[in-house]
Amino acid sequence: MNKVEVSGRSGNVDAEIVSALNVKTISEDPLIAEIFLYHYWEASEGLLFLTGIFQEYQDGDDSRYLRTLENRIFSSRSDKQIYDAFMMRHAKLQRIWNHEYRNRKYDKYTISFFVEWARRYPNECDLTWLEDAKTKGLIDFDEKVENPDETIGTKERTTLLVIIAALAKELELDMSTTSTTAEKIVTYTEFLGAPVSRRTIENHLQTIDDAIERRRK
Repeated sequence: MNKVEVSGRSGNVDAEIVSALNVKTISEDPLIAEIFLYHYWEASEGLLFLTGIFQEYQDGDDSRYLRTLENRIFSSRSDKQIYDAFMMRHAKLQRIWNHEYRNRKYDKYTISFFVEWARRYPNECDLTWLEDAKTKGLIDFDEKVENPDETIGTKERTTLLVIIAALAKELELDMSTTSTTAEKIVTYTEFLGAPVSRRTIENHLQTIDDAIERRRK
């Protein structure tokens, strides 16, 4: 196989490996397509899917295999470089996930949660299959940041934000670190079965101090 120069973080790598890692389409195989019908993915599933892997398994011999979301199969023996590249990508994501969420009580998260999380780490996870999944109607969850003043009065909004602040204080959530606190609240909303994106929550949290000041006047 010919070696080529690939710009960006990949450096000098084999073109076939780069092509394999760039999982750009979702297979029409029902077993693969149906994962997007699930309301939740388990953490172990989601990290594989984010990597472009549908499943990793052993099939009656000493080799291990992985099947991509494109329905391509690679062997740890005959396709060792490609197999290792996929598993290295997966291991990096797994380390980041374990560092951030090892103390969480929940192990199931919405697809939107996984995508939002992966977008924070583009160097480890490109989500090259995302556009195809959208085009095929498999996923449709891009949340727009709402302007609360368009749907709720300022006085009522101020009251709700003060209530949130009071509850956050009771739960000992640090409102000075909105990003970290938003991540925690995301989990609570998912547990209710009514997930809200981290970005939306963070935008609301950043307005709480002003709401408290308005209420005090």
